[in-house]
Amino acid sequence: MKPLYRKIAVIDDSPPFRLLVKQMLELNEDQVDLFEDAETFFKQRAAQAQYNLIIVDWNLPGMNGLNALESLKASPLTSSIPVLIVTGDSSLNHVRQAIHAGVNDFISKPIDPHQFMERVTKLLGS
Repeated sequence: MKPLYRKIAVIDDSPPFRLLVKQMLELNEDQVDLFEDAETFFKQRAAQAQYNLIIVDWNLPGMNGLNALESLKASPLTSSIPVLIVTGDSSLNHVRQAIHAGVNDFISKPIDPHQFMERVTKLLGS
C-alpha cells in the first residue's frame, strides 16, 4: 500500500527538467521539492532528512552530483535515503564512480518518462 505521501527532492540546474520531473511525480501524488543546486539543498533541507528519495543531476554548478551523493551517503541523517543520479554523460567511468559512492540507481538524460517512473517506483519500494 502506498504511503499517504512521499517526499522527493529533485536537484537539477535545468528548469525545464525540474518542471518535467515535478509534473510526473505529482501525477503519482508525490510531494516534490525542487533545488537548482546541491548547496541550496544542503542549506535548506538536508539536515531534516525527511525525503523518501533524492534525485540528483551529475552536472551541477558548484558541488556536482557525485559530491552531493558522497555527502548524502556519508551522513547518518541521509545515508539510508535512496539516491537516483541523472546525467547526460553516462560514461562507464561516471557509472563506476556513482556505484562506488553508493548510488541506488543511475539514469541517462534525456530520460524516458516511463522508464524514469519505473525506477522511481522501484526505489520508493512501491
